Order: sequence, then structure tokens, then C-alpha cells
Amino acid sequence: MWAGTWPGGGVAVLGEDQLKKVYTEYTEADGLASDHVLCVLGDANGDVWLGTAAGLSHFHDGIFTNYTQADGLPHPRVRALARAGDT
Repeated sequence: MWAGTWPGGGVAVLGEDQLKKVYTEYTEADGLASDHVLCVLGDANGDVWLGTAAGLSHFHDGIFTNYTQADGLPHPRVRALARAGDT
């Protein structure tokens, strides 16, 4: 499970192995566009998309790729995400 935080904690990935709970946190220092995460969406490929206060972050194979107004976003804040075909 992915959990975004506001204000300023980044995003946490909560999981569980057979013996203990697992918690991993990602922040701007790890490549996230902003520590202010507003929304999270998983896609059909298992990648995660995160809307932040400073753009859109795509998490694939442990690496963040960020998209901002320079890449064509109309506004720096991404407040909602939806898969194509979702209503």
C-alpha cells in the first residue's frame, strides 16, 4: 500500500513480509518531485504515479521520473489522477 503525506513527509510504502511489517519512505532526496504528495495511482504495469505539489512523479523499477510545467503540465500541483477509461 502506498500512502502520500501532506505536508512534507513524502510517500510511504507499507508492506508485510512473513515476520514483520515493512515500511519504506521516499522523499525529494530520493527523486520524488515534492514531499507534498496529493494523490497516488497504480497502473496496469505495476508502476506508481504520484501527484505532488511540484508536478507528477512516475515510480518504475525503483526510479522516479518527474514531469512539470516544463513538460506540459498546466499547473505545478497535481491533485487527482485517473487511468484512461476510468469514469
